[in-house]
Amino acid sequence: MITVLLSFFVCWTPQFVFVWMHALAVDLAASLPYWLILFVLWFQVLNCAMNPLLYAIFNESFKKGFKKVICRCLSWDHNLQIPHCANS
Repeated sequence: MITVLLSFFVCWTPQFVFVWMHALAVDLAASLPYWLILFVLWFQVLNCAMNPLLYAIFNESFKKGFKKVICRCLSWDHNLQIPHCANS
């Protein structure tokens, strides 16, 4: 959980700084390069993409459930038992 919170803090802090800067120092915010704004937005998207991966890495029950869903999606015939998925 600490990793998820830390990743949230790292990825969303630039957005919060940018919003406060835009509210308090409009001239400074207007002078920021365009690529920096895109970088801030990309960091937010990165956080959304990282969360499922972090849960998959650190949470055993999430791993088991994710594996079960993937195995069901991979078997076209739902009566077909995939050997490495049968006992999970």
